[in-house]
Amino acid sequence: MIKDFHFNTSKNILVLHQEDEDRSPTLAIRFPGSNEISTVIDSQFVPQGPRISPNGKQFAFFGDARIFTYDIETKSTKILFNQPGDHAGFCEWSPDGKRLVFSAYGHIEGNRHPPNLYVVDISTGISNRLTFGDYADRFPQWSPCGRYIAFHRQKIDEPGMPGWVYIMDTLIGSEYPLPKQPDMSFRLSSYCFSKDSTHIVVTAACKGSSFLRIINLKDLLFTDLVEQEIDGGFFDGQHNLVIVQKRQVLLYSIITGVKTEPATLPAPIQLGLTGPIVTPNRDNGVFLFLGSDCSIYTYDPANSSSTVLLESKKKTIPYARREEYWISSLDGKKVPVLRVIPHQPKNKAILLVFGGPNGKVDPDFFLVDRFLQEGFEVIMPSYRGKQGYGEEHAKANVGELGRADVWDIVACGQDWKGRFGENQRLFLAGFSYGGFLTMLAMARNNVPWERGISLWALTRIEYLGAWLPIAYPNDPAEKEQAVLERNPILQAHHIKTPLLILHGGRDTTATNSDVNEIYRNVTMNGTKCKLIVFDDDTHALPKNRKQMFKQIFNFLK
Repeated sequence: MIKDFHFNTSKNILVLHQEDEDRSPTLAIRFPGSNEISTVIDSQFVPQGPRISPNGKQFAFFGDARIFTYDIETKSTKILFNQPGDHAGFCEWSPDGKRLVFSAYGHIEGNRHPPNLYVVDISTGISNRLTFGDYADRFPQWSPCGRYIAFHRQKIDEPGMPGWVYIMDTLIGSEYPLPKQPDMSFRLSSYCFSKDSTHIVVTAACKGSSFLRIINLKDLLFTDLVEQEIDGGFFDGQHNLVIVQKRQVLLYSIITGVKTEPATLPAPIQLGLTGPIVTPNRDNGVFLFLGSDCSIYTYDPANSSSTVLLESKKKTIPYARREEYWISSLDGKKVPVLRVIPHQPKNKAILLVFGGPNGKVDPDFFLVDRFLQEGFEVIMPSYRGKQGYGEEHAKANVGELGRADVWDIVACGQDWKGRFGENQRLFLAGFSYGGFLTMLAMARNNVPWERGISLWALTRIEYLGAWLPIAYPNDPAEKEQAVLERNPILQAHHIKTPLLILHGGRDTTATNSDVNEIYRNVTMNGTKCKLIVFDDDTHALPKNRKQMFKQIFNFLK
């Protein structure tokens, strides 16, 4: 299944980020005039974000906290950035192909800092840090002229941490924010600069609505384009802005101000962390996009036509029935729950707690698939803080991380047991921030599940980075108490049901000493606990999926 891609239009080379049935990532390449796709980077690199160099001779990618380059001719991989304690990602080439810009955050004692920008020289491997301070700087984009770097910034101490977009002028070494109102949040997309580097587009969100803002970099004057259901926008390599609206696109000329009629695509364009997943041809305005069906399409705006460049089938998860219902949490708040029932249920269910603290519950997630295959009913609460249920629900976890969202998990299990599962076995499992909530939920009294599984879990709120300022209550005394009560390490001795902990030794959301301390605290009172640390693996355990599932289903027998 294709998750991402990059295309070099001059050399006609396509690099794919693919995932197998267990969602283990690989990178593959397709050469001009060939339909053959060759895997060149396996899952041991945990590869993501492939970007082909301007000359088409190599591509860069990130994975396992490092930045790599792959030489297409010699078929050799080189580590370009591997700085102990720094976790790197989201690399982009300079237009001359001599440098890469990327973000990296520090994750070890003595070197903890939010994501900042770095640049590395391709020929020498020498890197320099570009931004400093308590800002989360990510998703850098280089302008076609090479002078400017646009990047997304969140100010850690700003209430609500809205998104800003800053421009770094590499010629004079200065940076400045793009204009926005106080209650507005910006999001940056790939190909956000116009061909001549005079304009930039950002996706703005304000009071529940989204629109595009085109900003002239000479005078910072802007034009807002308000359309229905905007997913993002990018420049097509000419002087046109492509506006993405679900399954439709339309073009807006920044020269004439003329807007075309919407054209329908064969599939909606998939969205990534840097907006629509596309590659425009800067010579003719044609662009490639990844559809929601995981196929890659070519779209020609001249005649509003689309053709399939590479077909890929999105894996469909078999199930007998899905239903959504609402429960009352322990404090009375209404919380939505999605219930998925397999074709051949075996009288057992898994309450699956997704990571977060925000994001959406994804019923197509690979863990859901595997549990359904094994005959488990899967119950997925959208605990407070999750998106998709309005602004109030999304912000209901402010000051309550590790407390009120735990109430939602416990209430979901109790409700399901009383409503559907009187004669069925119930288990609890959570990953990432959901693993953190899982351990805290298991530490409560009279829990409705038999066993629990913590997968690549966060072990301390303090590792949340940008979320930390809104995690705890503002009152100093209440915060001091919350720091103790919302720490799985300190609460682990209260766990009375068997626990399985699966952890990657290179994971940055927890330390090996943390998970070992949780193990000791769980077992000190006789509770069964099994801890498995995959020393070579990182967050989400992409290198050890088969062993991970073997451990999970043995534990749940």
